[in-house]
Amino acid sequence: MRGLALCLGGLFLAALCGACGEDLAPVTPGLLQGRATPHFGGAGDQRSPALGHGLLAFVDYADDSTGGCENEDGDPDCAGLLRVVSLEDGAEVGRAEVADPRIAVGEGFVVWIDRTDARGYGSGRVFLLWLESGHVERLDQDDAWIERAAAPVVDGHRVAWAQRWPYGTVRILDLETRQHQDLVRQQLSGGVFFDLADEAVAWQTYDRSDWRPRIALQYLEESEPRLFDPAPEHSISGAPALAPGRVVYREQPWSCPGDDPVCGARLVIEDLRGAGRRRIERPGISRLGPVVIGEAEVFWLDSSEGPYALWGAPLTEGAPRRITPEGERLSVSEPIATDGDWVAWASFGEEDFDLHTGRLRPLP
Repeated sequence: MRGLALCLGGLFLAALCGACGEDLAPVTPGLLQGRATPHFGGAGDQRSPALGHGLLAFVDYADDSTGGCENEDGDPDCAGLLRVVSLEDGAEVGRAEVADPRIAVGEGFVVWIDRTDARGYGSGRVFLLWLESGHVERLDQDDAWIERAAAPVVDGHRVAWAQRWPYGTVRILDLETRQHQDLVRQQLSGGVFFDLADEAVAWQTYDRSDWRPRIALQYLEESEPRLFDPAPEHSISGAPALAPGRVVYREQPWSCPGDDPVCGARLVIEDLRGAGRRRIERPGISRLGPVVIGEAEVFWLDSSEGPYALWGAPLTEGAPRRITPEGERLSVSEPIATDGDWVAWASFGEEDFDLHTGRLRPLP
C-alpha cells in the first residue's frame, strides 16, 4: 500500500507526502476543501484519530505485519504507537507506546485510556502525555476500574473518564489543582456513555421505575441534573454529545432488532436555552456509529446513499451535507474526529485502515 498524505485547498504538507496524484478522486464539491487523500498510510493500520488545538493524534500499527492489528492467535489486543502531529506543517510533536487506546487531545497534552496494566476484561488505565517534555503519567488510582470502551474527554484543563469501581461515576480531574470531582454517582448505561463540555456533563441513564433510558445533563456547579426523554416508543442509542448551549443524542424505535444497523435512528438536538429541539431524520443514520459535534455542526455515519459515509448538519437549521467522498469505506467501530475546522476518519483500503483528514468548507 502506498504511503500518501494530503493536499487540501492549496495547503501542502511536505513532511507527509511527495505529491497528491491526479488519480485521486476529488471530494464532493462544497464539502471538503481540495482533495482528501490518506494522511498516513502504509503497512498495518493507521486509525483512532483525535483532533484539537491544531493537532492530530492517532495510533500507528505500522509494525504489525498482518495489517489488521492481530497476532497469530487472532487476538486484536495489540500494541501500537501513538503519534501526534501538527496540522499546520505535519511535524511530529509527540509519541508514546500504547495498547489499543481511546484518545483525546488537550492544549499541550494528549490523554488516553488503554489496556496497559488493566484490572480485567473491558477495563483500562488513564495516561497523559505532556507534549513539551515527552513525560507520560498515569492519572487513575490503583484500585479503579476504568471503562476502556469510551475515550476520555477534555474540557480545557479538565480531563474526564468513566469508571465502575470503587463506584460508578464520571470522574473529572482538574490538571491545574489535581483535585478530582465525581459528578455522577448513579447508574450510567453501560458505564460509558457520557460527554463533558462547557462545564457540563451529559450521560445516558435510566429510571429504575420504568427502565426507560434518558439523557441527563448537569452543570458542574449544580447539584441535580436535567433529564431529556426520547420520543414515545423510542429508546436512546449511544453517547450524547455536548456543545455550548446544546446536547445531541440519537433515538431509535424501542422494538429495534439487534442486527439492524439503522432501524429508524434519528438525531435529536436539544437547545438548553429553551429554544426547542430539532430532529434530523434520514433513512441511513447509523444507530451504532459515533456522533460528534464541531463548533456549529453535528457529524454522524450515514448509509442512505450506499456504504457508510460521514455526514454533517448545522446545529441550528440547514440541510445535511455529505462530508467524505465517494469510495471511502468507513466503519461504525472506528471513531471520527472534528475540531470544527478539520475532520479526520479511518477508511479501510485494500488491506487495512488508513487515516484521512480534510478541511471543512464553511457552512453557508
